[in-house]
Amino acid sequence: MTAIAKQQGSGLTLNDDDLIKVLQTSLYPGAMADSIKMVLSYCRQAGLDPMQKPVHLVPMNVKNAQTGQYEFRDVVMPGIGLYRIQADRSGSYAGMSSPEFGPAITETFSDKNGNDVTVTFPEYCEINVSKLIGDRIVEFTAREYWVENYATDSRKSTAPNSMWKKRPRGQIAKCAEAQALRKGWPEIGAAPTAEEMEGRSEERRVGKECRSRW
Repeated sequence: MTAIAKQQGSGLTLNDDDLIKVLQTSLYPGAMADSIKMVLSYCRQAGLDPMQKPVHLVPMNVKNAQTGQYEFRDVVMPGIGLYRIQADRSGSYAGMSSPEFGPAITETFSDKNGNDVTVTFPEYCEINVSKLIGDRIVEFTAREYWVENYATDSRKSTAPNSMWKKRPRGQIAKCAEAQALRKGWPEIGAAPTAEEMEGRSEERRVGKECRSRW
């Protein structure tokens, strides 16, 4: 497939090389060409439009089982948008509730320099998704707790990173929605979304079973 992106109404068609350049300067700034090719391959197999950014490139610390050395590599991970697309494509998606948050909690953490960081966050977020099964609407509920999901600003810190400090409600809402969609549509898969993994550290061993640090 040499032409995979076409601007409707203009007759403009992009070949792979041109599309890679577009994606490098727009949706995936700074990404290597090989990483963009992984995105395109993923999207082709799943029948997705890469210009909608259904997947993300997440740098991960990968250990080579042969050399024992760690190196950062880009890994393609689904975004919450892809979960929504897959649920909608099933033809059985019947909507989602507004997120419901638990009581606000204020807690003091320690950052990587040993300084106190005080953060206010919701105890949890709960989301219901609705699925049409036969002639019935069935709800699937997920409740995710902030302290069990937030990402720290470093391995030596208990303080949340900048995103979890800035958007404590928004971040936990994405985690709850992703979990609810996985419950309702198991075919989506068990892989965490890029939004859930944002700021987390994950290590993978080349040629061996991967292990994630949640």
